[in-house]
Amino acid sequence: MTEATPLAAMGRMGQVRARVWRDALAAHQAWRLRVAEVRASDFDGPGAVSALGGRIARRIRQGMSVPVLGSASRPHTYGVARDRGST
Repeated sequence: MTEATPLAAMGRMGQVRARVWRDALAAHQAWRLRVAEVRASDFDGPGAVSALGGRIARRIRQGMSVPVLGSASRPHTYGVARDRGST
């Protein structure tokens, strides 16, 4: 993911994050606020819908083999979503 990756969230919380970021970025560009953005490419956790949860974590919990998505040697990051009231 890069700065050029579109904000195309499908879920409710992803859409909220995208809106918050657009508002913060507009304030930043108007010199009203200094902000920075950090994006994780795949989320796991309560309510997260991603390749990590659906294709990887579920298979590991079931004792199954895990297919490699893309290049196994390419750097990749994962984030934990805690948007449903969990801490």
